[in-house]
Amino acid sequence: GPANGDDEASSVAVSPDSSTVYVTGQSADSAGNYDYATLAYNTATGATMWVKRYNGPQNSANGAVFAGLSPDGSTLYVAGDSGSGYGTIAYNAATGAQVWARLYHGAGGSSATAAAVNPVIPQVIVTGTGAGTSGNQQYATVSYAG
Repeated sequence: GPANGDDEASSVAVSPDSSTVYVTGQSADSAGNYDYATLAYNTATGATMWVKRYNGPQNSANGAVFAGLSPDGSTLYVAGDSGSGYGTIAYNAATGAQVWARLYHGAGGSSATAAAVNPVIPQVIVTGTGAGTSGNQQYATVSYAG
């Protein structure tokens, strides 16, 4: 990353035709704040096809924990912690252009721990922990279409 600091990959996805591998995780920016970092590589040559960083609102993205592809391979979903909630990004898998970004914030703050892509329709489901009404940790699950 730009800070030449600690970068950490946490998830890998492969395109349906095996031509592209996607890697995501966390990477320090030049100020030392962590962003999601997502890269696409050509599997035949190892060449980097595109690199995208997600900073989140108010410089609050931490680390991505998941990367997965839509059933047709056209959309790459990346999810992880962003501030006190979950951040989920949809990228055009071929170009890396951001299609949309969504944030989920539970009552006492939330932390994404896992995600999955529906194998039939373009939908990503993100789950994790957050403070419940009694102050104990509870899980929360959100779903995004598209």
